[in-house]
Amino acid sequence: MLLRLAQLEQAGSFSPETGDQLAQDLTSQALQEVQIPNKYSPDIFLTFDSSDSKKLNEYTDKIIAIQYEEALKARTTGTDPEDLIASFKNVAFQLSIIPVPKDIVSVHAKITNNYYIAAEALINLNLADKDPVLGLLSIPIYKRVSEEQPILYKQVQNYLETNGIIFNE
Repeated sequence: MLLRLAQLEQAGSFSPETGDQLAQDLTSQALQEVQIPNKYSPDIFLTFDSSDSKKLNEYTDKIIAIQYEEALKARTTGTDPEDLIASFKNVAFQLSIIPVPKDIVSVHAKITNNYYIAAEALINLNLADKDPVLGLLSIPIYKRVSEEQPILYKQVQNYLETNGIIFNE
């Protein structure tokens, strides 16, 4: 990018419009470079057939227990970013070790990875005083996974309801 800027200046072609375009290109390139890869591949999960109602109930109970346990911890630890990072990583790990219905393993893996990615994005945000660009570019990543989670959980809920597990408010 800097080389392109120098070339435009030497050629006398630099203008506010070309400067704006270079800034947009630089921002776009930076956003593409700040990516947090998935940690949990769908093929690492132990799976079971949804016709096994006992395992389906156990899966549901474990998902609820993991969320409930972390919610209880959050009430005692507060909103310290380090605690939130640890919580997200713990949820991701706990979700990675439970047996999952074959039919929704990709959705379950996405939920698990989103917790991991949210934790990594928060780590990057905590480093904003040392690397402000990394911190700023991690905000959209955190936002994206935070917005995806309710949609993914709704898919799991719909799947479970289709298989006879009904949730009460």
